[in-house]
Amino acid sequence: MKKAFLIIGSIGLFFNLAIAQSFTNPNAELRGIFGHLDWNPVGTYANSGNNATPEFLYSMAAHIADDNFYQPISQDTSNLDNFFYVYEAMYYAARDTLLWEKSDSLAHRAYQYHSDTIPFLLFNYDFLDVRDTALNCGDYFVFDTINNTLGNHPNPVGDPFSLGEVFMAANGIESHDFTNVTYAIDPSLMSFCERNEHKKTSFPEVKLRIRFGDGSGWHEFDPSVASYITINYPSDGTFLTEVEFIDGGQRINHSRFQVRVLSNNPSVPPDFTLNLPGINAGVYQSCADNGTQALQDKKFVIYLEGFDVMDWTPLLNRDIEQIYEFMIKYEQLV
Repeated sequence: MKKAFLIIGSIGLFFNLAIAQSFTNPNAELRGIFGHLDWNPVGTYANSGNNATPEFLYSMAAHIADDNFYQPISQDTSNLDNFFYVYEAMYYAARDTLLWEKSDSLAHRAYQYHSDTIPFLLFNYDFLDVRDTALNCGDYFVFDTINNTLGNHPNPVGDPFSLGEVFMAANGIESHDFTNVTYAIDPSLMSFCERNEHKKTSFPEVKLRIRFGDGSGWHEFDPSVASYITINYPSDGTFLTEVEFIDGGQRINHSRFQVRVLSNNPSVPPDFTLNLPGINAGVYQSCADNGTQALQDKKFVIYLEGFDVMDWTPLLNRDIEQIYEFMIKYEQLV
């Protein structure tokens, strides 16, 4: 019996260790391996034309999204999930994570917009990556096999790092109920590392432009000023959005993603609104009678929206136009 108990105890210990290892944060492990490096390579910065030190090391984070998105110009069609996958990876790749906003905090700020407006998200960071050859020999790093870390080599034979850049953009929500869509181009939802900070101001030669896929072509924006634009899509369906920075007419960054329009109808704004204490009421006046119908024969609908436990953020709440379209303007409501 004692031997059986020892065997069972050993098996239990093995599974406990396996479970503990399966819940280990891979980003914490990678930061433990690469986080001791000085990031002061010999030739990378001198050849890049920008001497500001990159604040991210690609190898220090786990990557879920495809490597094709870690490019200054990407032709792959992305989505909101990929945007946050890459953003999260770059957060953990930062030399000092306290200097950068977490992805859930960014999402929370974006979701403070109301559902009649789609917030636009963007980030642009330069980063270092460890060359494969630097990990195949002991000429670039000191390998601490006991503590499983990399250290700086006192006399490296060359630069162990390569320089990369990631540029990504996305809509804060990927679908809209109506063909007329208002986008918010808000600098507070754009993030740049020090090496790319010149793009977040009204730099003379560097311009931000967006093509929304509605057929109206490119629209230029000042990335330092919050602005709004309403796009009228021709129908329901999926439309490709392209975002670029151009420098003197030359494309230097590019990202693409899709927005889905769910209906063929534009939103119908109320004839006027009543702003009462605790109530924002939209009033739609009677229609289709040309003013000839007697008042007592007209139909009046008062829709009072109650508390919805799913309405936890403004961006997901229904607005007046959605309530009218899907709850009031209903063919079988007589």
